[in-house]
Amino acid sequence: MVRVYRYILAFCLALAAICPVLANDYSDCSILSRSTSSLSFVYRPASITWGEDASGMYPEIPNTALDVREGLPSVPGRVVYIAVAPGTAYVDAEINSLGSVERFAPPSSAVSLAKAVSYPYPDSRVRVDGIYTIHGVRMVRLVLHPATIVSPDGTIEFVREMTVTLRMEGDANAASTIPARRGPFATILDQILLNPEDARVSDQTLLAKATADVNPFTGGSQWVAIRTRGDGVHAVSGSALRLAGVNTAAVDPARIRLF
Repeated sequence: MVRVYRYILAFCLALAAICPVLANDYSDCSILSRSTSSLSFVYRPASITWGEDASGMYPEIPNTALDVREGLPSVPGRVVYIAVAPGTAYVDAEINSLGSVERFAPPSSAVSLAKAVSYPYPDSRVRVDGIYTIHGVRMVRLVLHPATIVSPDGTIEFVREMTVTLRMEGDANAASTIPARRGPFATILDQILLNPEDARVSDQTLLAKATADVNPFTGGSQWVAIRTRGDGVHAVSGSALRLAGVNTAAVDPARIRLF
């Protein structure tokens, strides 16, 4: 039961982190090339319309979410999740090329957008919004801005196509301390990742490495029996392990296994 509770807890935490994008539709994105240190894809946003909120008129584009910041105009952002190597520590994203650029003026009823700090806004059409490890899978969150505001009256420049390249840096041979698990979570990964097949390859690599690195039946392994008095989530402290005869100073936490 301890193992079941740990699985449910990890799953719920991961689900809470990605629930806003459980049904990500990547029909507007296509991968052009990939390697262990880079990935290139093309993004082709669909049609553009207008919406309105407290800050005034804003462009609406399918598969985007509003990037709302206090005191600044709302702009649509296309969120893209990309699986990267487990040892990735740094990701840089750049736009290699832009398709045709069109200008659109908002309807005459638009509220002035002069409160934007500078133009164009946002000043970059792509940004790396974070690197995460969710349920053993390393991934990067990108935000793309196909529409940028270029003047105080709300005029926008909308690009019909952009080609983006990610470059990853880190230990290409590193393994996650928690090997990625398969099962129901695989379906969620398939829905939120642009490249779920790369996550599956990482899963196989991590599991193979974990099996090769730690063989619990070798003579050099040290075993500790843990007895619980009931179901639930249990913690085993370092002091408890030391009382059981374990030299915790010589133990690599990444090599601890629970059976």
